[in-house]
Amino acid sequence: MVARESVSLPILDQFGALRGDLKIALLPSAPTQDHVPPLIELPINESRETNTEPIQLLEGHEYRYAFELTSNTSSLYTDKPEAFQPDSKGSPRGRLRPGLSTGWFSVGVFEGPPFEGGREIGRVALEVRSRKLGYRKHYQWMLRDIASACTDVLMQSFAASAQRFAPTSARDPQATYQRFAFLNSLIGGEEFNAALQQVIARPHVRWEEESELRPAAMGLKPGSQLTGMLTGPSPKVQLRSPIAGLSHLPERITSIRTEVTVDNPANRFVKFALQDWRALVDNTLDVLRSEPATAPVRRGLLEATALRDKLDSMLGEELFREVAGLTQFPANDQVLQKREGYRDVLRAYLQFQAAANLSWEAIQDSYMAGQRNVASLYEYWVFIQLAKLVSKFCNKSFDFTGLLQKDGLNIALRQGSQTVVSGTAERFGRRLRLELTYNKTFKRRLDSEGSWTLPMRPDCSLAISSDAGGEGDFVPVWLHFDAKYRIDSYQEVFGPDKSEDVAELSLDQESLDERIGTAKRDDLLKMHSYRDAIQRSAGAYVLYPGPLERDRPDWREYHELLPGLGAFAFRPCASESDQPDGVVPLTNFIEAVLDHVATQTTQHERTRYWLKKINARSSGHVENVLWAPFLSQPPADTWVCLAPVKDFNELSWLETNRLVPIQVERATQDPQFDPQVLTSKLILVYEASGTSVALYRVVGEPQILFRKILVDRGYVWNEGTVFYCLSIEPIVHDTLSNRLTSASILELRNRLRPAARADLPVAVTWFDLLVRARTVPE
Repeated sequence: MVARESVSLPILDQFGALRGDLKIALLPSAPTQDHVPPLIELPINESRETNTEPIQLLEGHEYRYAFELTSNTSSLYTDKPEAFQPDSKGSPRGRLRPGLSTGWFSVGVFEGPPFEGGREIGRVALEVRSRKLGYRKHYQWMLRDIASACTDVLMQSFAASAQRFAPTSARDPQATYQRFAFLNSLIGGEEFNAALQQVIARPHVRWEEESELRPAAMGLKPGSQLTGMLTGPSPKVQLRSPIAGLSHLPERITSIRTEVTVDNPANRFVKFALQDWRALVDNTLDVLRSEPATAPVRRGLLEATALRDKLDSMLGEELFREVAGLTQFPANDQVLQKREGYRDVLRAYLQFQAAANLSWEAIQDSYMAGQRNVASLYEYWVFIQLAKLVSKFCNKSFDFTGLLQKDGLNIALRQGSQTVVSGTAERFGRRLRLELTYNKTFKRRLDSEGSWTLPMRPDCSLAISSDAGGEGDFVPVWLHFDAKYRIDSYQEVFGPDKSEDVAELSLDQESLDERIGTAKRDDLLKMHSYRDAIQRSAGAYVLYPGPLERDRPDWREYHELLPGLGAFAFRPCASESDQPDGVVPLTNFIEAVLDHVATQTTQHERTRYWLKKINARSSGHVENVLWAPFLSQPPADTWVCLAPVKDFNELSWLETNRLVPIQVERATQDPQFDPQVLTSKLILVYEASGTSVALYRVVGEPQILFRKILVDRGYVWNEGTVFYCLSIEPIVHDTLSNRLTSASILELRNRLRPAARADLPVAVTWFDLLVRARTVPE
């Protein structure tokens, strides 16, 4: 591999004639410290071994390009306008942005717009590499895991006896190539090759007995049956001299010979599976050869030929030359089910046979004859793995049937298409309903089910609600997960722990990083958008296929787990039997979230309850009112005692003595008494039959005074024995003169407390006084 600053690629027409060159060069400002060179050239032998083009670009990078043709053209276009952006319309020069699609990249060069009848001049082929060095293996592993999960659903949904265990014979190129892609993901990797080598190196053998008649003169082999053969009825010959008392011996004796053979049901099945797969690859080659020789078809032929040669090499092993054909399916064979190597072949065969009956339209977007959108497939893989992970917390098997459409044979996963899998879990006596959704669109709605700004569509969204139905138990919670294949570490999203950088979302045309695959800091702002715009969202998290990091930051808005933001390393592994890398931290996090949501004592649950309650009783338009500096709590949470007085003299006594007496007998015996009166922070005293109004603040501790003490101080307006006395101090506020009168206070208490007697004090909030009290003209 050689890093280049510029390269030149030949443009060939359909007959292989040279029609010009495509020159690609790095921008002058291209970073040079990247650990993955943006432009490389492979040696011819390495290109052939890896089945890739020698000239390779880097996903998400930007280049300069120029077409130099052997003939003059008035205007030049390509069939990849999303990648080739000319300096001007029809210009042969411009910027090349391959975006996130990786793999084989074939470009058609046209004179005139290609989709409007333009003439094709020729084609040029190159390769687009992922920034992840192991993206080819990642793609195979992810495709294998998705096929495995979906075939498990299929096997659960339909009885095993109904499975045909034979690939369909459809001639549709897309369906045929799709089955080939599944097969290649199952048997094209090192894991399956190791399993098959284990079978070849240590094949299962069976001991077989063969019997033959041989003359007694050739010697006798001792055994338990020898005496019977010597003395039993059979043609005899006379001996010249007796041996061991016998004068006659049988003419022929049956000899038993034991031999080792590899021709047994287990080995016959392995040979059958390889031959069956070989037939499917041949079918793929036949279908592709019948199609026009486009660039994707040529690449598909190369991949299918490589797998056919690999299968031929396997079938050419000496073991399979000694094995006969399979006569019946050995479903109960213990060797196939339990022995290493054999069970891997059996599992691969069953998975593929079920997958052969599945149709997955989305694969056309992410895998087209060599071109791989690894980022898209990573989103699908993350959803499948999250579904598996969440299912572990459910009391019953997670309901994966949402992955299949109504016909039962089409995988429903597709970008922009909502897919739901659901189940239930129990924590601390609470039953939680879990619903995991792929690509759920939260439309602009001013209620609990949408976004209050613009529509949002996270990759994966987990809803945690009460399984009892409704919201009487607790307010539901949403968690969102976005899969970002291009990210290598959490610092690319959140930055260093001590970073002073300001996170700004670029909106200018030159910084459309999301499209070309380099936006990383903007992912943090996207997580904020999900959590803050989508109603009832408590957290948003990035999943990326990077190495596990020991010191991952814990981003919490307050002191509890939720609300929060974060990032988790999560990537596929080589073995299907092993867990994905990063599954343990992610599992621990979701488990902690379920515990958090199920716990009634969290501040988060209290916050959700009051937010729902406060907004549910909103009055709509809020009238502008004067600021009240004496409030220590919001107006809706500040209680005010409306205390009537009989005349102006009683009001004067309260003002002088700074006491508001409340008759204890009435407070304890009258069912209409409002107990909130005793804990009110403010007291509004009004003259029931007059116009006087005064506002006081409750200060100090309440006093219990007998009537005699109050009478000695001049209080004569209420009968009673014991009084609960509130200490007060006056407050001067313009609201009294501008809005509150005795008439408006009487009208308000008649609306809010119609059952209370007119001479009893009642409690309302300061919000009621400001918004609901109507000014009654004198």
